[in-house]
Amino acid sequence: MESSDFWEDAAKAQKTIDESNQLKGWTRPYHEIKVRFENVQPLLPDVSESDEP
Repeated sequence: MESSDFWEDAAKAQKTIDESNQLKGWTRPYHEIKVRFENVQPLLPDVSESDEP
């Protein structure tokens, strides 16, 4: 997309953008889950040490 001739062929550019957006649709949920896990991970030792079942 950074290429100077990227926008010269509008149909091809739109296809590339659509493909990029489709891939982002797959990677965003993964990234969100990864961030949530990273936020919870430091709490895991505290939970395992508790006496509650």
